[in-house]
Amino acid sequence: MRTTLVTILLSPLMAVPGAPQAPEVPLRARDPIECVKSGQRPMDAIISMTSLAAESMGLGGVTGLAADLVAIDGDPLTDITALQRMRFVMKDGKVYKQ
Repeated sequence: MRTTLVTILLSPLMAVPGAPQAPEVPLRARDPIECVKSGQRPMDAIISMTSLAAESMGLGGVTGLAADLVAIDGDPLTDITALQRMRFVMKDGKVYKQ
């Protein structure tokens, strides 16, 4: 049996709650949810929108960059829809809440 590997990249862009683009957050969270519904493992879907996306932009292994933080309500490895339940986003050291 022949196995073909395909790299799936999801948009790494997440809106910051409270900022003008905030309505986009639930839309972006649908991408990994749909991938999981189609059979992709939750961790692979998360990696597709984080480290694989960074690598595709030439940022893999780059150090010294500011890291943002997204806090969600739940465990996306057991319930990928938890990505839609953001508690807050920290961007450039500032906390934004919905």
